[in-house]
Amino acid sequence: MIHLHFNEGRITGYLAKPVEVNTINSEKKVARLTIIQNERYKNRQGEACERKIVVDLELWGPSVDNLARLANTGTGLYVEYKLKTSFWKDKETQQQRQRLVLEVTSWRFAEAKKTDANEAPQSEPELEPAGQPQAGVQGDDEPPF
Repeated sequence: MIHLHFNEGRITGYLAKPVEVNTINSEKKVARLTIIQNERYKNRQGEACERKIVVDLELWGPSVDNLARLANTGTGLYVEYKLKTSFWKDKETQQQRQRLVLEVTSWRFAEAKKTDANEAPQSEPELEPAGQPQAGVQGDDEPPF
């Protein structure tokens, strides 16, 4: 039997820009991050080509500060996410709007770091849980950014 309830995914890539952290209602923190991934393929002529895939994600909860403090542009990340729909009312047109959001559920650095040139890489770090999404996002008057 095929289950049609998968609502999660994984991606690796490099941070395209610094993590953007915003505070909602003076207490809820959300981070926006953009990951770039290089896709290699061959065109119709058989030539090797490469294109960049840009993926925007959001992260809620206590892990926001850790990611913002530790990750810089170019940092390699492994991210697990779930799909979420965000709803809001456009302030100018008063129309109901929505967008698909990739919400980070856990993350870790994708590259092993060496402490010294002669030492083996450190073991891979555990996934950093993202925490629970904050209540009140759906139905707000504007998107959380």
